[in-house]
Amino acid sequence: MRQVPDTAEGLSLSAEEREVLLAGMGALVQELGEEVREALEGLRKRVEAGFVPREELGALEGVVFHLLETGAVRRTHRGRGEAVLASVYARTPGGAALESEVGKVNRALGALGGRRLVSLSIRARGPGRFSLSLELEGVGLTLELGREGPRVESLSVG
Repeated sequence: MRQVPDTAEGLSLSAEEREVLLAGMGALVQELGEEVREALEGLRKRVEAGFVPREELGALEGVVFHLLETGAVRRTHRGRGEAVLASVYARTPGGAALESEVGKVNRALGALGGRRLVSLSIRARGPGRFSLSLELEGVGLTLELGREGPRVESLSVG
């Protein structure tokens, strides 16, 4: 998968990214009907051209999110298509925010390395939302896990 440089003006798409996105958008139209075709027409033209301007990244992000979340891309393009769209998603504003949150969680988890685990528990907080609590020697960490990704809820030392 060749990474195409993005600019402040928008997101550039490689030939492979265009192929997977266009197929996914076509599947969305088949699934959801003609109204969706009309709503996606402008975005489809941008994807075909290989560049989505900044002001249309929200629409692109929504389409990619849906294709990844529903597994639609995996059904048509298997794991490779999923990896391609995950890469596109990571370059959207929502994807960049998710990557930032994942980085924070990984830094918090990294700080726990080498400590003895005292307890570990997970709690349901609602549909698709969970809380993972870890207690280690002298440190407590609670992570919130949900559709938006992981987030450090609390960190205590002592």
